[in-house]
Amino acid sequence: MGGFNGEARIFHKMMETGLSREYAEKIVAEEMIAEIKQRGEDNKPTKGSLKFWARVQHIEMEEGLPAAEAEKLAAAEMLSEVKRRRESETWTKWTGDLVPPNKAMNNSAPSAPAEPADAEHEKKRGVVEEKKRLIRTILDDIADLDPKFSPDKMPGIKKDFFELCKSLNHERFAFVTLATFDDYLRGICDFGKGHRHSLYYEDILRKMRVKGSKSA
Repeated sequence: MGGFNGEARIFHKMMETGLSREYAEKIVAEEMIAEIKQRGEDNKPTKGSLKFWARVQHIEMEEGLPAAEAEKLAAAEMLSEVKRRRESETWTKWTGDLVPPNKAMNNSAPSAPAEPADAEHEKKRGVVEEKKRLIRTILDDIADLDPKFSPDKMPGIKKDFFELCKSLNHERFAFVTLATFDDYLRGICDFGKGHRHSLYYEDILRKMRVKGSKSA
């Protein structure tokens, strides 16, 4: 599918598999990330592949994660970036020379009719607010179990807290990337720089389950 630009690849995947646009986007973006990684391994780097590996190294240093985990996190962030850029530009700029610009223009396929801008914006805002309400509830539950807990000085790293939220509300966070989750945290809580992985939230999860079993 090297000749397709982002929108055309999504459209093709939807027609080929019958999946919704959301799932098709995820699959196509993962395929493109795999291509970028392969180009790096073949010693044929592009702007996209160089950006990917630079982000992996940054995460390894900033978050103190092993290489495999850093790659997953970098991929998730690039998936989110692809989604944000979807309506404003082709994926050609993001992937470097993966897709020639002339082919991106000539092979573009029509996408499904979009909802009115205002309605779509309200729908997205409603989803964001719902996630934020869930996160605030979880923070309140943590504070009930730990009097010293402060949302302004969150223990561990964002990924630790993200795993807790997914464990408590799997259906709501199952298809959320860490980068998107980070957007939900703005104005709600804060993680200091230089923090390392912590077992704090795993311990909190056990306490929540014990509390829940006693109240059942």
